[in-house]
Amino acid sequence: MSSSVTDDGRYLIIRFSPGATPRNRLYYVDLGSPKQPNLEAPIKVIVDTEEAAYWMLGNVNSKLYLVTDLNAPKRRVIAVDLRAPERSNWKTIIPEAPYVVQDSTLAGGRIALQYLVDVESRIKLFTMEGKELSTVALPGVGTVGEVNGRYDSPELIYSFTSPLYPSTVYFCEQLCRTSRTFEDAKPAFDPTNYETKQFFAVSKDGTRVPYFVTARKNIPLNGDNPTRLYGYGGFSINLTPSTGLMFQHGSSAAAFMSPRISVVAASTGKIGIGRGCSTRSRTVSTTSSPWLKI
Repeated sequence: MSSSVTDDGRYLIIRFSPGATPRNRLYYVDLGSPKQPNLEAPIKVIVDTEEAAYWMLGNVNSKLYLVTDLNAPKRRVIAVDLRAPERSNWKTIIPEAPYVVQDSTLAGGRIALQYLVDVESRIKLFTMEGKELSTVALPGVGTVGEVNGRYDSPELIYSFTSPLYPSTVYFCEQLCRTSRTFEDAKPAFDPTNYETKQFFAVSKDGTRVPYFVTARKNIPLNGDNPTRLYGYGGFSINLTPSTGLMFQHGSSAAAFMSPRISVVAASTGKIGIGRGCSTRSRTVSTTSSPWLKI
């Protein structure tokens, strides 16, 4: 069980989950005035079954915004008016999209949703009525770790990492066409000599597999380069582009990433793209030889 108070101090939201299941019940307490909360106020029901998961985004007066996977495996945003919280009164604000919602917040009178799009993070901004406003201009190809904000504050705050840059906290306002850092990251190498690009491979079963290559700029990707490989898959864990590649003096590096397999490559020369990637793979063993040619 967990609980939190809405940013305006009016409502206590209680989330109850049995065991490790992601599904949960949801309750609320109307505390009244945040300066003199009614601690004796009764607990009232929003959801009293365990058929889906619900996460609180925030509230605007009595309207509570939730992210749920109810009838939407990739999640959607709904609004529940706590004056009439019965399910028949729920309203879909942002319907389920082709991509999974990974994180969400209210910020500056907007809804911010972080999606996973072909193993790459995207943040989209919407009005409180669900109209799409813009896509946040992220610093590059990479992974958003967390998004935060307040309905009554203009800033959207998020953390971002990529194969070339360590995790850094950014903030932006309005439509977020540009972002600023709280403190610039200081990599131990010059990342301007490298670049990250996204590619797609087709597996044996026809699945289109996204992956990323990080390497020195302008090197020929000709499939004839010594490469160090690492692979992993299972438990619905995505290996998204993030800091972790070991850059050596004078070396190049590459990272291949997909929902089910991650291949990390590094060489003192050039990086190439291998052939024959299958999403059915669970692991790729390279212990017999750390340097492979692909």
